[in-house]
Amino acid sequence: MAILKHYNKFIISSLIVLSFFAFGERDLFPQQPNPAEYRVKALFLYNFAKFVEWPHSIGDTLNICILGDDPFGAYIEGLEDRPLNEQKVKIRRIEAVRDIKKCQVLFVDSSEDERLDIIVAEATGKGILTVGDSEGNAERGLIIEFYKENSDRNEPFGLFLCPDYIPDDHEPE
Repeated sequence: MAILKHYNKFIISSLIVLSFFAFGERDLFPQQPNPAEYRVKALFLYNFAKFVEWPHSIGDTLNICILGDDPFGAYIEGLEDRPLNEQKVKIRRIEAVRDIKKCQVLFVDSSEDERLDIIVAEATGKGILTVGDSEGNAERGLIIEFYKENSDRNEPFGLFLCPDYIPDDHEPE
């Protein structure tokens, strides 16, 4: 009986080791978002908004919305009430697709990948700058996939990015 217990432990240990080789540690233990990465991405959301010609109808508030899980945590809160052109930034966390009409900048978390086609359809023509960081977001219709711009998608959303507008006194945030 003792030999059988020892044999079972050996088999289980071998299977665990083999699974690391077969699947890799990354697949078995998904990585948590890097906080420093999302601090930078929060600032990118703010800075992206600087380079958009916003419709006059947005008023005195520019809403940066997060749809789905919030990978930014407290980093995004630092943008609350910060001036951007003539507007003050407000941070909104939304769950329902119908609520994106309140947004000027919409970050779509990877937790919303299954609903992305619906989200894109809802945002089209409403003057919403859509941003995501899942691979393939730009190909599926978001205007900006972090580190990749989808210039074919700007016009249907009623937005025009201004790549030539970089003030002489511009310093990275």
